[in-house]
Amino acid sequence: FREVNNILSSPSILYDIKTILVNVHDKEEKSKTTTFFKQGLLIRMLFSCLIDADRIDTADFENPNSAKLRNNNNYKTWDELIEKLETRLLKFKVRNQVDQIRNEISNNCKSFSERERGIFTLTVPTGGGKTLASLRFALHHAKKYEMDRIFYIIPFTSIIDQNAEELRSFLEDKRKDGSYTTNTVLEHHSNLSQDEATWKQKILSENWDSPIIFTTNVQFLETLFDSGTRGARRMHQFVNSIIIFDEVQALPIRCIHMFNNAINFLVKNCGATV
Repeated sequence: FREVNNILSSPSILYDIKTILVNVHDKEEKSKTTTFFKQGLLIRMLFSCLIDADRIDTADFENPNSAKLRNNNNYKTWDELIEKLETRLLKFKVRNQVDQIRNEISNNCKSFSERERGIFTLTVPTGGGKTLASLRFALHHAKKYEMDRIFYIIPFTSIIDQNAEELRSFLEDKRKDGSYTTNTVLEHHSNLSQDEATWKQKILSENWDSPIIFTTNVQFLETLFDSGTRGARRMHQFVNSIIIFDEVQALPIRCIHMFNNAINFLVKNCGATV
């Protein structure tokens, strides 16, 4: 307690805390409720950092083998992943007008990656290549701004399975037995069977320790708003990350106001791009 008291009494720490609180307070926001809401998210973010560090420390002390399975933010570089993606994209042949339109969408997404962090929308009909186009945007954007990870938030587990497998085929190498050599793409949702979810995947899912994460709207909302600690533990991973919402209109209407305030908090105060 003496050590904590010394830290909190430090002028630099107090200045940092004050600066964060000032940044959370939006001068254009007239509602005090929204300001208090964002302050609550800030407290939850700090709690997330604390509880994740505590859980990892305890788990690795009790079971040292768990520590060997963690990535600990040691991922393939964005340059490596970009090279893999761009190499595969060059092999795509433009056979018809649909392919040409897909190519234009992909190139536009790449050019948009140069823009400042913020909130973007991509409206493309089914079959337009949104998954790879948004990945292209995310990888180049992550490299430019030295961001930490990429999230795909999807309402339906069937779509997650399909899209995650497609991205693995682009970004990861396969062994002879058909398994992948890295955990670049991590799935975290209820549809994974016991056979599909390896022990390493379970450990990485506890705090989303992976560069690209596929998860559901439910997991995203629980991370921000659930009363338990399991979801809150992962919240700090949204900082300095790219968060892609597929089929965002599938969010429950009663959650939209809180969702919008949370997205504004993550973008304006946590350095995220959505």
